Amino acid sequence: MTDLREVRGWLDILTTATESKAKAEEAITVARQHIEEALGDDETGTIDGEPVVRWTTVTSRRFDATKAKELLPDDLREACMTEGTSRRFVLVKP
Repeated sequence: MTDLREVRGWLDILTTATESKAKAEEAITVARQHIEEALGDDETGTIDGEPVVRWTTVTSRRFDATKAKELLPDDLREACMTEGTSRRFVLVKP
């Protein structure tokens, strides 16, 4: 374990900023829902004739792991697997 007394101020800043970010993300979600509802099926929203938002349809192709599991034998699926490591940073609330 490492004593973080020297960076306590930074920890306080991170905690406060994280809480502010969560509130901002909630406000973004609610605002976006209202705008999307107002747009309906239209792709462009305007104010005073000027475009302010675009909501376009995008087609993408992705690998379907569930479908691969149904169709491919175990050895082929295993051959396509990669392993990685990462470190998870979590603020611990008292």
